[in-house]
Amino acid sequence: MIPSYSLAPVFGISISEQRKIYFNHRNTLILLLSNTLIVDRAGVVKLAKRMDNAVPHTLEASRMKAFTALTTKAPTENVMKNAQANAEAQNLRDIPGFLLLAGGVPVKVGDQTIGAIGIGGAPSGSIDQQCALDALEAVKAQLSEK
Repeated sequence: MIPSYSLAPVFGISISEQRKIYFNHRNTLILLLSNTLIVDRAGVVKLAKRMDNAVPHTLEASRMKAFTALTTKAPTENVMKNAQANAEAQNLRDIPGFLLLAGGVPVKVGDQTIGAIGIGGAPSGSIDQQCALDALEAVKAQLSEK
């Protein structure tokens, strides 16, 4: 039997809190403008954190980044760069729900993708992506295979 892992609600909150800690250390203004969204392996939203000063479109952008990372099983920055460099991959942007911007990262246990995190609202996608990666790094012990 193949082991099955899932995202616990506590894990989602932990990622959101880790993201907040990252922002507080880096730039408080970014924290006030950003959103975090976590989806499970089926793409169902498990956690959505919208900051009071975040502009309206960034919550949906966060969801689309998470969906893209989940579906491709790759960070959205990599998917974006691949689409830019490969003419055959440029149509990825036309898939409903896909967003080819940095800030989405798959959540994995071993080789199994169990969900994804999308962050939006920082001044650049690379900052969104780094925040997601740092949050995942901070909680990776909770993701270890049992």
